[in-house]
Amino acid sequence: MKKFPITLYPTVTPNPNTIKFMADKYLLQPEEGGVDFRTLEEAKDNSPLAVKLFEHFPYITGVFIERNFISISKNEEEMPWDYLTPEVRGFIHHYIVNGNEIVNFSPKEKNEKKVNFESSPLDSKIKALMKQFVDEPVRGDGGKIEFQSYKDGVVTVVLKGACVGCPARNKTLKQGIEDILKSHIPEIKEVIASNG
Repeated sequence: MKKFPITLYPTVTPNPNTIKFMADKYLLQPEEGGVDFRTLEEAKDNSPLAVKLFEHFPYITGVFIERNFISISKNEEEMPWDYLTPEVRGFIHHYIVNGNEIVNFSPKEKNEKKVNFESSPLDSKIKALMKQFVDEPVRGDGGKIEFQSYKDGVVTVVLKGACVGCPARNKTLKQGIEDILKSHIPEIKEVIASNG
């Protein structure tokens, strides 16, 4: 098995139950998008790394992998990340350094198989605005907010990674994304999350 040297360091996120591990190499290529698993069952047949994390650390409630980072969420009852980080970091580092498979499918292919919602004439403009103003800041916080649909003035998004269960998610949606979209597209009345 080929060794894969990597540096992995933890960073805090706005979500106290989620920690982000930054890598000095890509874990998934940018064009592949990301993967988000909230259960062991979701991870099975998709991400050997996520499966191992769920099995080894029973307090883990989410694994989000994108580009050069992994965001790990834990249940609220577990002790703070200050105590858990070294062991989880060591586990991930050992797993990757030993050349183990991170995901075993193309995330891009899986994303293309998602349920299709009725499209609107504003979809491409909304996606472009989110790419320009939302993607990088949210990615910097260990999460992702994806456009899902637009209908009757309401933009629906999907929360991933550190955004799931984050105490600041409503502020991000209402005072962040909603304000940005409304200022560029007057037809938009509200931004909601389908999973949050």
